[in-house]
Amino acid sequence: MRFWLILPLLLTSCELLDLQIPEPRNCSTAGSTADLSGEWVIKGVGDRKGCDDSIWDGSFELGPSRALRVESTPTAGTMRDLALGDSISGFQLNGHTEGSCVDFTTSEAVEGGTVSYAFQGGAASTSNVAGTFTSTHPLGCIVEGTFEVTIQP
Repeated sequence: MRFWLILPLLLTSCELLDLQIPEPRNCSTAGSTADLSGEWVIKGVGDRKGCDDSIWDGSFELGPSRALRVESTPTAGTMRDLALGDSISGFQLNGHTEGSCVDFTTSEAVEGGTVSYAFQGGAASTSNVAGTFTSTHPLGCIVEGTFEVTIQP
């Protein structure tokens, strides 16, 4: 009975402190790791906050990106590394997959610094990855949201 009294208090405390409780990733490191090589298009939505100038705070839309040629190469065990197949000036993509779990980062040189994204998700198939992302920006902004990658071989 006491549990039902404590749980609402904890949830209310989290809301008052503006703590984010992340959703679990929909992936598994067990099993085979799919080859996700192909033309990637990344898109997503989220919220931008904490910017040096509050005019930039609010809803955020990512992409869709231009098609990015990504190569997936086997490494130790069941892991595969992810990297750009074609060099793009001022842009990097690196990451890895294990089972259906996909982790990758991007960074892009922009005026005033670098915009970096960290993506964590799961591959539903060899043509679709979805999950969450966080981002930092030279204007002090932090972005959190959800993303989807569509992959054409």
